[in-house]
Amino acid sequence: MVRPATQFCCGLSLKSGMQVILGIHLLLCLMMLMTSVTVLLFNVNLFDGMPAHSSWSHLLTALSSFWGVFFIVGAFAGIKNRAEPFVRVYLYYFALVSLIDIIFIVSFAVMHLSCSMGGGGSGGNAFGCGVHRVTNVFGAVLGVVIQVYIMWVIWSFCEDMREVGSSAMGLGDLTAHIQDKRRSDDAVLDALGVSAGPYPVDYGSLSGPGVGGGKTIFGGSKPFHEVRYPAGPW
Repeated sequence: MVRPATQFCCGLSLKSGMQVILGIHLLLCLMMLMTSVTVLLFNVNLFDGMPAHSSWSHLLTALSSFWGVFFIVGAFAGIKNRAEPFVRVYLYYFALVSLIDIIFIVSFAVMHLSCSMGGGGSGGNAFGCGVHRVTNVFGAVLGVVIQVYIMWVIWSFCEDMREVGSSAMGLGDLTAHIQDKRRSDDAVLDALGVSAGPYPVDYGSLSGPGVGGGKTIFGGSKPFHEVRYPAGPW
């Protein structure tokens, strides 16, 4: 049984990690959408270094990115309002897109394991072929691991929201409206004619601001508590 994560990248909370994931994914979706639309409508590739694809490929990319923007915005709303279904729908979308990406990553790495295009002879060509293969395999493994980790974080956040409920508050939510609470308290104190803090304290020989003339315990003459044992003369 897979255990849910408790942190993101060994330091951030799951909520902060989700916001980082959604922000990066939103930028990627907007970039891919803009690129595909410019290619389909104007036959202009905004990134000259990117390989050319068919019109159907750009169309599917544009549709996927377009719907991705809606799912990401819904997930942001789900995080803000602690609505787990919105984040769960984004998890399904991300899992589907990641599955397609992983298939393409693995097939690309397998197809480029051969060094026939760059030559596989001896000497420098053999060394270059080995570096080429190691780079492809490492890049493919890294791409798969990153996407699986992100899916794990999103699933963990969904499980956390499902367990605690939509009305529960985390530690970070306790101070979210602290300034509004203070202004409300000050308004009540002003209506009652009471000044807001520091509040007077009158207990034993202690006296806080607003309360003068503290007295010692048992009416002693010393202006402090007796802490020695055995106690000295009064």
